[in-house]
Amino acid sequence: MFVISWVESGGPPVRLPERTGFGSFVIDRMLSGRLGAEIKISYEPQGFVWTLSAPLENMVADNLAPDVRENKSLH
Repeated sequence: MFVISWVESGGPPVRLPERTGFGSFVIDRMLSGRLGAEIKISYEPQGFVWTLSAPLENMVADNLAPDVRENKSLH
């Protein structure tokens, strides 16, 4: 498994957003769909926490969908 977390702290108190935007779309649809990933988002009072867990083989460019694999920035 490949697991990466983004943890924010030291800022103002965090609360659940009232609406979702483009960033949520990218996280929910693009990353989870393309990588077969599980995405966890938590709005803790002390900071935002985002975790992506995906099968390691899905993180290798040769195993990605053809349109993603052809993106030169992945190589």
